Amino acid sequence: MKYSIKLRPAEQDGYWILEEPFTYEDITVPAGFISDLSSIPWGFQWLIPKGGPKAAAAIVHDYLYQTGKVSRKEADEIFLKIMREQDVAAWKRYAMYGAVRLFGSTFYAA
Repeated sequence: MKYSIKLRPAEQDGYWILEEPFTYEDITVPAGFISDLSSIPWGFQWLIPKGGPKAAAAIVHDYLYQTGKVSRKEADEIFLKIMREQDVAAWKRYAMYGAVRLFGSTFYAA
């Protein structure tokens, strides 16, 4: 399944604004939500660029982290699930999933 999201650049470099609400299962990310899409260190962006088919997963993940609507583990598993549904290459999705599991705790709201 492919998800379509409408984004526009935010005033702050590297951030994007969701132009229309995006719903995934029972999670609705409201229009106006701001995300950096993927917190990928600059030195690795040539390997895993921001945006692309994982953008929907990143938006939902950022929203869940900022709101604490589900546990951190659940948010990370939803991130992985959406990337799988978007046909993100297995090595990329597991690298990103591993990174959020290892380093994401400092960004989780709850």
